[in-house]
Amino acid sequence: MSGFLGADTHQLRAFSSALAAQSRRVDELMRGLDATILREDAWIGPDAEAFRLSYRTQVRSSALSAAARLAALSKQLTHQADQQDTASSADAPAVASPTVVPSSGSASASGTLLGLTGAPSAFVSGAAASAALGLLGQRGDNRSARVGTGLRNSPRRSGDDSYDPNAKNPNAQYSTPGPTPTRAGQTGLGTGVPGTRADTPAPPSWTPPADGAGEYDSEFGGPKDHAVHSLAREGADLKRADWPHAADHLDHFLDNTGEDYSTDVDGLLKDQPHVAQKIEETREQAGHDAVAQAQKDGATGPITYPLSTPWASHTGDPDEGDWFYASGSYNFNQTGTVTAYPPDEDHPEWRYEADAQVNFRDRYNWDGGKATQIGPFTVSDESLAALHRGGLALEYNLVGASSTQHSEGSVT
Repeated sequence: MSGFLGADTHQLRAFSSALAAQSRRVDELMRGLDATILREDAWIGPDAEAFRLSYRTQVRSSALSAAARLAALSKQLTHQADQQDTASSADAPAVASPTVVPSSGSASASGTLLGLTGAPSAFVSGAAASAALGLLGQRGDNRSARVGTGLRNSPRRSGDDSYDPNAKNPNAQYSTPGPTPTRAGQTGLGTGVPGTRADTPAPPSWTPPADGAGEYDSEFGGPKDHAVHSLAREGADLKRADWPHAADHLDHFLDNTGEDYSTDVDGLLKDQPHVAQKIEETREQAGHDAVAQAQKDGATGPITYPLSTPWASHTGDPDEGDWFYASGSYNFNQTGTVTAYPPDEDHPEWRYEADAQVNFRDRYNWDGGKATQIGPFTVSDESLAALHRGGLALEYNLVGASSTQHSEGSVT
């Protein structure tokens, strides 16, 4: 009828079916977990009893309640669709679109079910898990008292109460090898070689900052930690189309290997033109430095200098999107060569040509204090840092190098 305000009943029933399927999925998941976790002969002792008690009182009851709520919402949607069909008859008055709102007592997270876009199966799945476990913002600490005695990471930035410039950096063990880095303020130019070719230096050694989650596998990874791990996977998948690098980096953390991960540096430079501009300016400055050095050396023909710039840093901003959540703050330097040319018949001024690759380094870690909205989930740094301490995920190094970047210019 003209001016009809009702909902599309086919979509309502499709959404209802999706909710019912997710309710069954939670039921099946809990049956499988019950068969594994509640077996008292598989694991005995105080830790085992604490784990099973936490599972029964915190995870199992919430999950079954959420499954029941999803089933109820499914029935409500089907009922609404039936009412819509009845109201859509020729003689029936127009009705407003139904709204499905979880009851105030449900454990749904902010943004769950409502306010999301995309295929229903994607956010219903995430909503089911979030509603069932309701824990990404409230991990709790009713866990085993087992705590590691090894060296723990802590923020060591100047100005922090915990800052100690003489303390050992617990991340020094994860340093990447290479030649001694160029100190800040130095040009990074090596000894000049007559001609237009010289060997490119290897990327310099790099030591991660001391920030991090703490000692790996130093705490008991309880039911909530396992649930956070699963939900973080869901969040990465939900956001992969918008934040592909952030999703891949999170997945690698959750893979729990600790292996170095190769970063797409060319992609970073393309996506962050302000960083690429800063890097190009550094390369241009190296060209000017090379010309000055060539003049000082009394060069009468082309002379090429190896180049290894000091490590520089970039601190990301949330407005950068994907790369902010993929890395945040990171270090970079450039290694390559710079050739200085004295004036000749075709070029009345000194000039340079610089070719270098951009080397990228970062320690992928979670050190608390921030939270990220990923799909329907609010993921706190602390909830993910706890996975590292619980032995369920492992911090790692991000390493990479760009393709060769070229700059050239004249020096008056």
